[in-house]
Amino acid sequence: MFLNKIIIKRRKELKISQIELAKGVCTQATISKLEKQGLAPSFDILVQLCKRLGLTLNDVFSDFNYEAKEKLQDKIDQSFKLMASYHFDKSEKIINSINEEEAQENNLLGFLYFLKGNLALNYKKDFDEAQFFFNWILEKESNQLITCERLLSLNGLGVIYFQKDKFQLAAYYFDQINNILVLDKKAVNEDKRAVHLLANLANFYASNQNYSKSLQAIKKALETVKNSKDFSYTEQLLYLKAYDLFQIDKQSKEIEKILRQAQAFAQFNENKVVEEHIDYYYQKHIFKAKRTRDNNSKEESSLLSSLN
Repeated sequence: MFLNKIIIKRRKELKISQIELAKGVCTQATISKLEKQGLAPSFDILVQLCKRLGLTLNDVFSDFNYEAKEKLQDKIDQSFKLMASYHFDKSEKIINSINEEEAQENNLLGFLYFLKGNLALNYKKDFDEAQFFFNWILEKESNQLITCERLLSLNGLGVIYFQKDKFQLAAYYFDQINNILVLDKKAVNEDKRAVHLLANLANFYASNQNYSKSLQAIKKALETVKNSKDFSYTEQLLYLKAYDLFQIDKQSKEIEKILRQAQAFAQFNENKVVEEHIDYYYQKHIFKAKRTRDNNSKEESSLLSSLN
């Protein structure tokens, strides 16, 4: 809550006018500017107004801190959502506008470092920088605690080894995520992050031709989407579901139905990458080739290999 809203709310609770509040402290115009425009008075005047209203400075500044954290969280959420639809350039601008000290003060540095690591991995293609950020999070997090930041870091390290074609090392990290989110059915306190993790998990298992595990992760992710009503990654999940079904049974009638749904969500989320993959299928009636442990196709699917 902003300072002007705090003052207005408290003044009305006490049923006093602006003139009564200002008497002996400041002018009525000062109160008016404070309440209408959010223009804070001098510190001395603010102290006297707080005393008259029965507010402490802690009441006022704790609300300031809450507002600052909300704004910071909004930036992180917006950046995360942009990454989900491959708008890395826009996401980078937001990330660069976030002050690390402010993020640390609000217990959001782990999420900021995940975003920086993900950007380094998928946009800058700098594995060393990405590993630094992901390992930093793991070093700060207790092995006994299942936090969202920890799971995101395991995911990031898995992606790095996947892109280096070290599938067994990548599996070490992705299997940990699968054990927690799919097999043990542990909850992540932020649904949109859980969907991100499950989408990447499904991508990884599909790339290893383990389509049943991939479909399990997709099912869990779509359930999470339905419950949270946050549709980030929905087009990727549906596209990958159609892909998995195609590998299992090319004649499945579900494939095109699911792709039409994926196309609608891709248009809604402005995800051009998924739209291009779907267009490719409709033109050739096959899915783009993907890199697996047994194959390094030149016509590689950026969607299935990036695991962003």
